[in-house]
Amino acid sequence: MFVRAKTIKGNKYAYLVENSWVDGKVKQVSKKYLGRIYDCGTVSSLSLDFSSTPSKQDALFFTLQEFFKAAGFVLQKNLLVKEDISLSLSSGKISKKNKQVVLLLNQRYIYSSLLSSFLQFNEPDDARPGQRLAQKISDLGIPLDPTSFIQLYKIVYNKV
Repeated sequence: MFVRAKTIKGNKYAYLVENSWVDGKVKQVSKKYLGRIYDCGTVSSLSLDFSSTPSKQDALFFTLQEFFKAAGFVLQKNLLVKEDISLSLSSGKISKKNKQVVLLLNQRYIYSSLLSSFLQFNEPDDARPGQRLAQKISDLGIPLDPTSFIQLYKIVYNKV
């Protein structure tokens, strides 16, 4: 599945879409409406300092917090806020005036379920540890420098 943006009356809206074959042709099927899209620009490379050894959850929380702060969001209690858009770091919900929205940041669509899955990241042991973590970071468009990724990897996989 992927995100498809549609422009309706001058505003962009996001839909979760899946391709399927129907009568020998590819057909796109909208699976879920994600909300109106708000462009938040670009964030350059993030260099994070995990000076203390936080828990896995705290490290993921900190990574998101710093990423969105670099995009102009301000931390207010457990929310990151920019203009009327709020992002809950506890639930992963992104909204504007109680309506779900999608952020376009670093040319990636960031929506509530994607954000929530990052905050609840839990990878089973496998032959390639870190691959799914790297994919989640890439999906969100977080531009972590290599040193920061290695630090985060060590915290998430208890390699500290």
